[in-house]
Amino acid sequence: MRTLTVAAKTERLSQVLGLIEQEMAAARAGEQVTMQVLVSAEELFVNVASYAYGGHEGEVTVSCDVVDDVITICFEDTGMPFDPVEKEDPELTEEAHHQRIGGLGILLVKRTMDSIHYERKDGRNRTAITKRITRDE
Repeated sequence: MRTLTVAAKTERLSQVLGLIEQEMAAARAGEQVTMQVLVSAEELFVNVASYAYGGHEGEVTVSCDVVDDVITICFEDTGMPFDPVEKEDPELTEEAHHQRIGGLGILLVKRTMDSIHYERKDGRNRTAITKRITRDE
């Protein structure tokens, strides 16, 4: 398992994605699944960086592990509690298209990852996503 702790700032996104990209490359993951994992990880990291600390300084610890062709990525922070699993999915109707829609990134994570799990324990948010790794033919 590889772990990286960075400031909860969007400027640190490239470091987080670099760690995940290295793990995906080492696992010889296909391009499509790699992109899905990277986009989902970006969404979760940016949410923490943007909202978890309410404008104050904070950190995010990202761990990444591949076991039996399944990648698991965990995001841990001590910011405000936020359970993306319980977040209500936005409506994707034509009428909603003309309104300001939030939550599409979390919806994308829910639909492209095999699982998403959240827990709040000892003052820490822990969000984990998993995805079975497929390879390009």
